This record gives sequence, C-alpha cells and structure tokens, in this order.
Amino acid sequence: MGAKRVIIDKDSNLFVDGRRFKGTPGLWELIVKKKQKTGAYDGNDVKNYKEIIKMTGAMKHPENPEGPAANRGHKWKNFIRPVWEKHEQKPKQKVKRQQKKTQGQ
Repeated sequence: MGAKRVIIDKDSNLFVDGRRFKGTPGLWELIVKKKQKTGAYDGNDVKNYKEIIKMTGAMKHPENPEGPAANRGHKWKNFIRPVWEKHEQKPKQKVKRQQKKTQGQ
C-alpha cells in the first residue's frame, strides 16, 4: 500500500511502521472496495483508514509523488481527497499567501 510495507497478521490487523490498526470489517471495506456501503464502517474506521493512507503515501500518484492519485471515484471524493487537501496542499497554500503579503508590503 503506497510506499510502505503493510503487514497483515492472522487476525486481519494491519501494521504500518510498527503501528497496529485493528482489522475491522469496516476498515477492510474502506481499503478494498471502490464504493463503500453506507453503514459498513464507523468513524473510527474512517479515522484509521485516513491515517493509513497518510502514513503509506497511498494517496500520492506513483509516477508523480508531488501529485495526488486522483480520479473521479467515490473513494477519492469522500475519503482520500479530504486527507490530501488537509495534509498535502495547505502548507503550499500558506506559503503562497505569505509571499503575497510580503510582496504587498
């Protein structure tokens, strides 16, 4: 998954960089399905999924690590894009705003 090795134990738990994520049916729904069933996962599953894609870099395009692995799918729009925008784009936008303020002074 992404650029990190993910280990799955006999109980379907996932390990990324030594951190354990409980392999719930909801988390697996988020990982393997293109479109998730409503109610098949809970808020904790979403939190863990977002942390896993952030830790592994799975949201980055393999041929262009600076760009997102974007598409028009349900999973991108509802789960991966919000993580991308929060963790990858905001720092770049802040720099641009600071540059504009500096130029205007």
